Amino acid sequence: MPRRTLLLLDASVLIDYVHVDRSVLDLTVRHLGDVLVPEPILDEVEDLSREDCEALGIQIVTATTEQLTEAASLGRKGPLSFNDRVLVLIARDQRLVCVTNDRALRTACRREKLEVRWSLRLMLDLVAMKVLAADDAERIARAIAEENRYITPAVVSEFCRKLGR
Repeated sequence: MPRRTLLLLDASVLIDYVHVDRSVLDLTVRHLGDVLVPEPILDEVEDLSREDCEALGIQIVTATTEQLTEAASLGRKGPLSFNDRVLVLIARDQRLVCVTNDRALRTACRREKLEVRWSLRLMLDLVAMKVLAADDAERIARAIAEENRYITPAVVSEFCRKLGR
């Protein structure tokens, strides 16, 4: 059996899908790979509990003492929060795919030579696998854009273009 992709999600991705349509997270776990979230990142998502994660099949990852120490030693140099630094270190040490829309976090992950995916890419992959309808993906993306100012009309247009719309 092939190894499942290990996807490490940041808070913004979780918030978007939790607020708009949790089924995308469920489909991601069932069809795209194991979904992990660092414990401090989960603490940032008010509408997602440990029990919710368990029900969705999302694994909570605890940072090692070494990772926490390294994240703290990096101080507040640059745009990353402590929690984001922890996320990068966990991804680096476990060779996880980072799923984030945060440009600074994407840059930090790339610096560590990690694969990085945009949050809406999850839906493109699910549509390609025929487990999510393109109409539903477009509806979800538009709803996310209404709540998340970083998912601009241009981002939604590009997403729709990739959906073939």
